[in-house]
Amino acid sequence: MQTILITGATSGIGLALAQIYQQQGARLILIGRRPLETLSDPLFSSDVYCQADLAQPDCHLTIDRWLAEHQLEAIDLVVHNAGIGWVGGTDEHAPADISEMLQVNLKAPIAITHQLFKRLERAGGKVAFVSSVVSQLPLSKFGVYVASKAALDGFARSLAVEWRGRVQVQILHPGATNTAMHEKVGTEEAVYSKYPSAESVAAKMERSLRRNKRHVAIGFANKMIRGLSLTVPNLLEKVMRPKPAASGPNQVTPHVVVTGGADGIGAAVAKRYAAEGQQITILDVDDARGEAIIAELGDGAAFINVDLSRPESVEKAVQELGSRPVITTLVNNAGISSAGKFEELPLDQMLSVIDINLVGAIQLTTRLLAEKRLVVGHQQVYLSSLSKYVGYPGAAVYSASKDGLAAFARTIQTAAIADGRVTTVFPGPTRTAHARRYSPDNSREEKRMPPEAVADAVFEGAQAKRRFVFPGAGAKVFAIFGRLAPRLAERAMKSTIYDKL
Repeated sequence: MQTILITGATSGIGLALAQIYQQQGARLILIGRRPLETLSDPLFSSDVYCQADLAQPDCHLTIDRWLAEHQLEAIDLVVHNAGIGWVGGTDEHAPADISEMLQVNLKAPIAITHQLFKRLERAGGKVAFVSSVVSQLPLSKFGVYVASKAALDGFARSLAVEWRGRVQVQILHPGATNTAMHEKVGTEEAVYSKYPSAESVAAKMERSLRRNKRHVAIGFANKMIRGLSLTVPNLLEKVMRPKPAASGPNQVTPHVVVTGGADGIGAAVAKRYAAEGQQITILDVDDARGEAIIAELGDGAAFINVDLSRPESVEKAVQELGSRPVITTLVNNAGISSAGKFEELPLDQMLSVIDINLVGAIQLTTRLLAEKRLVVGHQQVYLSSLSKYVGYPGAAVYSASKDGLAAFARTIQTAAIADGRVTTVFPGPTRTAHARRYSPDNSREEKRMPPEAVADAVFEGAQAKRRFVFPGAGAKVFAIFGRLAPRLAERAMKSTIYDKL
């Protein structure tokens, strides 16, 4: 008898999937946020149902305690089905809602997977992440949701390489489904009532879960959509992006805001723009290094202390930026990493990577847009990673954060908010303290690209309004390699990084 854990099991696809597995005689563990006494379906009982709110940071511990109380030491299948959505302009998205969506859709699955590893390994089991067909689509009205699902894809992709032979990892990509989520986010009933039923989608998912294929789009139409999104992404952007509004000549003083600008690539970018006579504001948590950099940059430069992992700190920085000139270029560069075997790394450390690299960047950008601190015709630059194309076994959560950031950048570009332009940069190994800190082997450090060279590529790409920038020929070659031969690229990354940990 299989033991199967399903999150988001009280309604929609999760409930329909649970009913299928009950008919098959499986031992069910159903996770939901509603109290047991409010559930009328006889499927739910105290021996089956664990009340855990995935919006709470300790949800994984709640689930772990319930499993221990019920003496469940091995799990054959975990289905991360729970998710929430939001529809609207990115600049209208409230900070609390952004944090909640990224917690439920991304951080909770990571935390629960980390907590359940030993139970999965004992059973030689499988963990399945329910992503979405929109994870690769630049949908301007679903920016944070798309970012959360793209990040989940990136995490699962790297985790699959790490856990190969021990625990199988699968990623399911359903499309729009007739569930209560659409009603909650404000979709008209006349629209969502035409979507496939939760029961029909769950039946297809159950069949897919019996297979070993890593990525599965659920339904023929979604297979076509996902195929197009992976093979002709630029075409989809052109089709989806509205015609930008005409803007007059930009007469404001160029003002560049760089997050994580106190060191590494960020400091090099700040210096590169300053060399062109542009005013610089550095946002960083390191006071000493931040002040030292702006002292180098001279008059007009400013430093603002911000901890991107804390929404209240981001809000304070946004208000302080109100006393500075309007922003002509925003460079979302700040980032940290956490390298090692996923199941052995401290969870809090890994979730900080998500908070700083992804949540903080989204919170800052949305608040600046809402406060109209970005001038018409502004430029946004996002520092993603080459891991978007080749994976990153040994830093699966870092990979998640950078995949999510790249996806968010695409939705911003599609939205054409304030007639802005977006450049996403995919640097490879760079000669920085950050790289030295997290690399398993620094013996070939001299072959890494200097941060100044990356900064030149950032500046030149942004000035030319390029959509994507790959600093150096090596980065371009690896990106193509990752696209054309993803499994070979994963093996190369595993032997280069993970096997040396």
